[in-house]
Amino acid sequence: RMSETTDTSEASARSRFNSWGYSWNLAKAYPAMGGGFDAFTPSLFAQYAANPKDVHGPHSIYFGVLAEHGFIGFFLYFLLVAECLLVLRRLIKLARLHGDEQIAHYANMLRFSVVGFLSSGAFLGQTYFDFYFTVVACVAILAKVCSAEWATSADMDDDSESNRWQPSHSLTSPAHK
Repeated sequence: RMSETTDTSEASARSRFNSWGYSWNLAKAYPAMGGGFDAFTPSLFAQYAANPKDVHGPHSIYFGVLAEHGFIGFFLYFLLVAECLLVLRRLIKLARLHGDEQIAHYANMLRFSVVGFLSSGAFLGQTYFDFYFTVVACVAILAKVCSAEWATSADMDDDSESNRWQPSHSLTSPAHK
């Protein structure tokens, strides 16, 4: 019984390696655009896979993006990942400078979500999983909210310092013109 389990896992590993090799070969054949969204078909496997009868999805976001979108799409997909991680890193630093631990915790949560997605994506074909794009949207929203909040608090700090020694009514304001 144990030998059956071992054989199955070896077959699964061979199947993944076959699919990953296919993905690489397809990306080399179509480096700019890849094979498109429906790239894991028997007809394409017949041309680019080592074992054309073993047709499976890549079980990897990395090889899935590479096969479907080529090297340019792969670069753009992971450029978005890198941008998210850089924005979150910057937000954590700024949150600590502003003494805003809640924002630092949110940014850390999102950062670990992206890292978790990337880790599981090595062996799961979740390339277009809604969770990832929801996290990307949350990163953008958090950055926008923080930027607005910190700008408002900076303006309030500047106003309180500069207006301390000035009269409350200015002759140059639009109301007095």
